[in-house]
Amino acid sequence: TDTYIEAGTIASIVCNYYSNDLIEIDTSEFNITVGEFYEITHDLIPETWTEENQLFISINIQNQGNAPESFAVSISVSHEGDHGLLLPENAIYDLNSTRIRGYDLLELKPTEMLNITGWMSIPKSNIEDEIIWISINTYSYSNSFEKTWSINMTIDGIGTENNSNKEDKEGFDFHAIKNLFNAYGYSVLALIIALIMIYQALKIRSKRFHFEKKGVDIKQKDWMSTFFLRKNKEINLESPTIDKNEFEQMFSEKTGNKKIEEVPMPNKNVLKEASDTIGNVKKQEVNDLLDDLKIDEEYDY
Repeated sequence: TDTYIEAGTIASIVCNYYSNDLIEIDTSEFNITVGEFYEITHDLIPETWTEENQLFISINIQNQGNAPESFAVSISVSHEGDHGLLLPENAIYDLNSTRIRGYDLLELKPTEMLNITGWMSIPKSNIEDEIIWISINTYSYSNSFEKTWSINMTIDGIGTENNSNKEDKEGFDFHAIKNLFNAYGYSVLALIIALIMIYQALKIRSKRFHFEKKGVDIKQKDWMSTFFLRKNKEINLESPTIDKNEFEQMFSEKTGNKKIEEVPMPNKNVLKEASDTIGNVKKQEVNDLLDDLKIDEEYDY
Protein backbone atom coordinates (compact mmCIF):
# COMPACT_ATOMS: atom_id res chain seq x y z
CA THR A 1 0.00 0.00 0.00
CA ASP A 2 1.07 3.63 -0.50
CA THR A 3 2.41 5.51 2.47
CA TYR A 4 0.32 8.55 1.57
CA ILE A 5 -3.14 9.39 0.32
CA GLU A 6 -3.12 11.68 -2.68
CA ALA A 7 -4.62 15.10 -2.20
CA GLY A 8 -8.18 15.39 -3.48
CA THR A 9 -9.00 11.74 -2.76
CA ILE A 10 -12.60 11.18 -1.56
CA ALA A 11 -12.78 8.61 1.24
CA SER A 12 -15.89 6.95 2.67
CA ILE A 13 -16.20 6.26 6.41
CA VAL A 14 -18.91 3.96 7.77
CA CYS A 15 -19.94 4.21 11.45
CA ASN A 16 -21.89 1.37 13.09
CA TYR A 17 -23.67 1.86 16.41
CA TYR A 18 -24.12 -1.09 18.85
CA SER A 19 -26.11 -1.57 22.01
CA ASN A 20 -24.77 -2.92 25.26
CA ASP A 21 -25.66 -6.36 24.07
CA LEU A 22 -23.47 -5.78 20.95
CA ILE A 23 -26.53 -5.63 18.76
CA GLU A 24 -26.16 -3.28 15.74
CA ILE A 25 -28.64 -0.48 16.17
CA ASP A 26 -27.80 1.96 13.39
CA THR A 27 -25.30 2.65 10.57
CA SER A 28 -24.00 6.01 9.20
CA GLU A 29 -21.74 6.72 6.22
CA PHE A 30 -19.57 9.87 5.76
CA ASN A 31 -17.57 11.02 2.72
CA ILE A 32 -14.42 13.13 3.25
CA THR A 33 -12.00 14.76 0.82
CA VAL A 34 -8.27 14.54 1.60
CA GLY A 35 -6.61 17.96 1.61
CA GLU A 36 -3.11 18.93 0.45
CA PHE A 37 -0.21 18.23 2.76
CA TYR A 38 3.25 19.67 2.01
CA GLU A 39 6.49 18.33 3.46
CA ILE A 40 9.99 18.49 1.96
CA THR A 41 12.97 16.65 3.38
CA HIS A 42 16.60 17.28 2.43
CA ASP A 43 20.18 16.32 3.23
CA LEU A 44 21.43 17.91 6.42
CA ILE A 45 24.95 18.32 5.07
CA PRO A 46 25.53 18.95 1.36
CA GLU A 47 28.09 16.87 -0.51
CA THR A 48 31.10 18.76 -1.89
CA TRP A 49 34.19 17.93 -3.93
CA THR A 50 36.71 19.47 -6.38
CA GLU A 51 37.36 18.24 -9.89
CA GLU A 52 39.39 19.77 -12.74
CA ASN A 53 39.87 23.06 -10.87
CA GLN A 54 36.15 23.29 -10.12
CA LEU A 55 34.30 23.28 -6.80
CA PHE A 56 31.02 21.29 -6.65
CA ILE A 57 28.09 21.21 -4.22
CA SER A 58 25.26 18.68 -4.32
CA ILE A 59 22.01 18.26 -2.32
CA ASN A 60 19.10 15.82 -2.50
CA ILE A 61 15.55 16.86 -1.62
CA GLN A 62 12.41 14.69 -1.50
CA ASN A 63 8.70 15.46 -1.66
CA GLN A 64 7.15 13.82 1.40
CA GLY A 65 3.79 15.49 0.94
CA ASN A 66 0.67 14.19 -0.78
CA ALA A 67 0.59 16.64 -3.70
CA PRO A 68 2.96 17.52 -6.53
CA GLU A 69 5.32 20.38 -5.72
CA SER A 70 7.26 22.83 -7.94
CA PHE A 71 10.62 24.40 -7.13
CA ALA A 72 12.81 27.31 -8.20
CA VAL A 73 16.58 26.86 -7.89
CA SER A 74 19.37 29.48 -8.19
CA ILE A 75 23.12 29.63 -7.58
CA SER A 76 25.47 32.39 -6.36
CA VAL A 77 29.26 32.46 -5.90
CA SER A 78 31.86 34.65 -4.23
CA HIS A 79 33.97 35.42 -7.33
CA GLU A 80 33.12 36.40 -10.86
CA GLY A 81 33.89 33.59 -13.25
CA ASP A 82 32.41 30.45 -14.74
CA HIS A 83 29.73 28.85 -12.56
CA GLY A 84 26.37 27.17 -13.08
CA LEU A 85 23.88 24.44 -12.26
CA LEU A 86 23.57 20.91 -13.63
CA LEU A 87 20.15 20.57 -15.24
CA PRO A 88 17.82 17.81 -14.05
CA GLU A 89 15.34 16.20 -16.40
CA ASN A 90 12.31 18.32 -17.37
CA ALA A 91 13.83 21.52 -15.96
CA ILE A 92 12.76 24.89 -17.37
CA TYR A 93 15.49 27.50 -17.96
CA ASP A 94 16.50 30.44 -20.15
CA LEU A 95 17.46 29.03 -23.52
CA ASN A 96 19.61 32.11 -24.30
CA SER A 97 21.92 31.52 -21.32
CA THR A 98 25.38 30.13 -21.95
CA ARG A 99 25.67 29.16 -18.28
CA ILE A 100 22.67 27.93 -16.30
CA ARG A 101 22.42 30.11 -13.18
CA GLY A 102 18.83 29.18 -12.33
CA TYR A 103 15.96 26.90 -13.35
CA ASP A 104 12.45 25.77 -12.38
CA LEU A 105 11.25 22.23 -11.88
CA LEU A 106 7.50 21.68 -12.07
CA GLU A 107 5.33 18.94 -10.58
CA LEU A 108 7.72 16.90 -8.44
CA LYS A 109 5.41 14.08 -7.43
CA PRO A 110 5.10 12.72 -3.88
CA THR A 111 8.00 10.45 -2.81
CA GLU A 112 10.10 11.61 -5.78
CA MET A 113 13.58 13.00 -5.21
CA LEU A 114 15.42 15.90 -6.83
CA ASN A 115 19.19 16.25 -7.00
CA ILE A 116 20.53 19.83 -7.09
CA THR A 117 24.18 20.22 -8.13
CA GLY A 118 26.09 23.45 -8.71
CA TRP A 119 29.70 24.26 -9.58
CA MET A 120 32.16 27.14 -9.88
CA SER A 121 35.64 27.55 -11.33
CA ILE A 122 38.27 27.99 -8.64
CA PRO A 123 40.03 31.37 -9.11
CA LYS A 124 43.79 31.75 -9.26
CA SER A 125 45.74 32.20 -6.04
CA ASN A 126 46.59 35.68 -4.81
CA ILE A 127 49.42 36.79 -2.54
CA GLU A 128 47.42 36.09 0.63
CA ASP A 129 45.05 33.27 1.55
CA GLU A 130 41.52 33.77 0.23
CA ILE A 131 38.15 32.21 1.05
CA ILE A 132 35.74 31.34 -1.77
CA TRP A 133 32.16 30.15 -1.37
CA ILE A 134 29.29 28.76 -3.39
CA SER A 135 25.63 28.68 -2.33
CA ILE A 136 22.37 27.28 -3.72
CA ASN A 137 18.94 28.66 -2.88
CA THR A 138 15.75 26.63 -3.37
CA TYR A 139 12.13 27.46 -2.60
CA SER A 140 8.80 25.84 -3.42
CA TYR A 141 5.92 27.43 -5.31
CA SER A 142 3.60 26.72 -2.38
CA ASN A 143 5.89 28.76 -0.07
CA SER A 144 6.01 25.78 2.26
CA PHE A 145 9.76 25.32 1.84
CA GLU A 146 12.83 27.52 1.36
CA LYS A 147 16.44 26.65 2.05
CA THR A 148 19.95 27.93 1.23
CA TRP A 149 22.99 25.68 1.30
CA SER A 150 26.50 27.14 1.29
CA ILE A 151 30.03 25.80 1.41
CA ASN A 152 33.39 27.57 1.42
CA MET A 153 36.99 26.71 0.69
CA THR A 154 40.30 28.44 1.45
CA ILE A 155 42.73 29.03 -1.41
CA ASP A 156 46.33 29.16 -0.24
CA GLY A 157 48.13 32.35 -1.22
CA ILE A 158 51.28 32.11 -3.29
CA GLY A 159 53.17 33.96 -0.55
CA THR A 160 52.19 31.68 2.35
CA GLU A 161 54.39 29.02 3.89
CA ASN A 162 51.78 26.34 3.24
CA ASN A 163 51.83 26.87 -0.51
CA SER A 164 52.13 23.52 -2.22
CA ASN A 165 54.01 25.07 -5.12
CA LYS A 166 56.60 27.02 -3.14
CA GLU A 167 60.08 27.29 -4.57
CA ASP A 168 63.12 25.36 -3.69
CA LYS A 169 64.59 26.41 -0.35
CA GLU A 170 67.92 27.16 -2.00
CA GLY A 171 66.31 29.33 -4.67
CA PHE A 172 65.38 33.01 -4.53
CA ASP A 173 62.02 33.33 -2.74
CA PHE A 174 60.68 36.44 -4.51
CA HIS A 175 57.18 36.27 -3.01
CA ALA A 176 58.50 36.03 0.55
CA ILE A 177 60.63 39.15 0.01
CA LYS A 178 57.65 40.92 -1.57
CA ASN A 179 55.47 40.13 1.44
CA LEU A 180 58.26 41.29 3.76
CA PHE A 181 58.51 44.59 1.89
CA ASN A 182 54.72 45.09 2.04
CA ALA A 183 54.88 44.60 5.79
CA TYR A 184 57.93 46.73 6.67
CA GLY A 185 59.28 48.39 3.51
CA TYR A 186 57.19 51.57 3.56
CA SER A 187 57.96 52.22 7.22
CA VAL A 188 61.70 51.82 6.57
CA LEU A 189 61.55 54.22 3.58
CA ALA A 190 59.73 56.82 5.66
CA LEU A 191 62.40 56.53 8.38
CA ILE A 192 65.23 56.95 5.84
CA ILE A 193 63.61 60.07 4.36
CA ALA A 194 63.13 61.53 7.83
CA LEU A 195 66.81 60.93 8.68
CA ILE A 196 67.93 62.64 5.45
CA MET A 197 65.77 65.69 6.23
CA ILE A 198 67.17 65.88 9.79
CA TYR A 199 70.74 65.61 8.45
CA GLN A 200 70.18 68.45 5.96
CA ALA A 201 68.67 70.64 8.69
CA LEU A 202 71.63 70.01 11.00
CA LYS A 203 74.06 70.76 8.14
CA ILE A 204 72.44 74.13 7.43
CA ARG A 205 72.39 74.97 11.13
CA SER A 206 76.08 74.06 11.45
CA LYS A 207 77.05 76.42 8.58
CA ARG A 208 75.07 79.25 10.13
CA PHE A 209 76.76 78.71 13.48
CA HIS A 210 80.17 78.71 11.74
CA PHE A 211 79.53 82.11 10.15
CA GLU A 212 78.29 83.59 13.41
CA LYS A 213 81.39 82.31 15.17
CA LYS A 214 83.69 84.01 12.63
CA GLY A 215 81.90 87.29 13.11
CA VAL A 216 80.33 87.40 9.66
CA ASP A 217 77.35 89.69 9.85
CA ILE A 218 74.53 88.03 7.99
CA LYS A 219 71.76 90.51 7.60
CA GLN A 220 68.89 90.56 5.28
CA LYS A 221 68.05 93.94 3.90
CA ASP A 222 64.66 95.13 4.97
CA TRP A 223 63.75 97.14 1.90
CA MET A 224 60.21 97.80 3.12
CA SER A 225 61.41 99.75 6.16
CA THR A 226 63.68 101.98 4.03
CA PHE A 227 61.48 102.37 0.99
CA PHE A 228 59.87 105.65 2.06
CA LEU A 229 63.00 107.21 3.59
CA ARG A 230 64.22 110.27 1.63
CA LYS A 231 67.87 110.63 0.80
CA ASN A 232 69.76 113.55 2.36
CA LYS A 233 71.50 114.38 -0.93
CA GLU A 234 70.12 117.61 -2.42
CA ILE A 235 69.59 117.81 -6.17
CA ASN A 236 70.15 121.16 -7.96
CA LEU A 237 67.32 121.70 -10.43
CA GLU A 238 68.71 124.97 -11.95
CA SER A 239 69.98 124.91 -15.51
CA PRO A 240 73.75 125.54 -15.98
CA THR A 241 74.87 128.83 -17.55
CA ILE A 242 77.44 129.24 -20.36
CA ASP A 243 79.01 132.21 -22.16
CA LYS A 244 77.79 133.05 -25.68
CA ASN A 245 81.24 132.86 -27.31
CA GLU A 246 81.96 129.59 -25.51
CA PHE A 247 78.64 128.13 -26.71
CA GLU A 248 79.35 129.22 -30.32
CA GLN A 249 82.77 127.59 -30.19
CA MET A 250 81.37 124.37 -28.73
CA PHE A 251 78.55 124.31 -31.28
CA SER A 252 80.98 124.87 -34.14
CA GLU A 253 83.13 121.98 -32.97
CA LYS A 254 80.08 119.72 -32.81
CA THR A 255 78.96 120.68 -36.33
CA GLY A 256 82.42 120.35 -37.87
CA ASN A 257 83.02 124.17 -38.14
CA LYS A 258 80.41 124.50 -40.87
CA LYS A 259 79.69 128.08 -41.97
CA ILE A 260 76.08 129.15 -41.57
CA GLU A 261 74.97 131.57 -44.23
CA GLU A 262 73.25 134.67 -42.99
CA VAL A 263 69.72 135.29 -44.28
CA PRO A 264 69.05 139.02 -44.97
CA MET A 265 66.15 140.51 -43.04
CA PRO A 266 63.25 141.80 -45.27
CA ASN A 267 62.27 145.48 -45.30
CA LYS A 268 59.88 146.57 -42.55
CA ASN A 269 57.48 148.23 -45.02
CA VAL A 270 57.21 144.99 -47.01
CA LEU A 271 56.38 143.05 -43.85
CA LYS A 272 53.72 145.64 -42.84
CA GLU A 273 51.98 145.52 -46.24
CA ALA A 274 51.92 141.69 -46.18
CA SER A 275 50.48 141.66 -42.67
CA ASP A 276 47.74 144.16 -43.57
CA THR A 277 46.79 142.16 -46.67
CA ILE A 278 46.51 138.92 -44.68
CA GLY A 279 44.49 140.71 -41.99
CA ASN A 280 41.97 142.15 -44.47
CA VAL A 281 41.44 138.74 -46.12
CA LYS A 282 40.81 136.99 -42.79
CA LYS A 283 38.55 139.81 -41.58
CA GLN A 284 36.40 139.53 -44.72
CA GLU A 285 36.05 135.74 -44.24
CA VAL A 286 34.98 136.17 -40.59
CA ASN A 287 32.37 138.79 -41.57
CA ASP A 288 30.91 136.45 -44.17
CA LEU A 289 30.55 133.69 -41.59
CA LEU A 290 28.79 136.03 -39.15
CA ASP A 291 26.36 137.11 -41.86
CA ASP A 292 25.53 133.45 -42.56
CA LEU A 293 24.76 132.89 -38.88
CA LYS A 294 22.42 135.87 -38.77
CA ILE A 295 20.54 134.53 -41.80
CA ASP A 296 20.08 131.11 -40.13
CA GLU A 297 18.62 132.71 -36.99
CA GLU A 298 15.73 134.15 -39.01
CA TYR A 299 14.39 130.63 -39.77
CA ASP A 300 12.49 128.58 -37.20
CA TYR A 301 13.67 125.00 -37.41
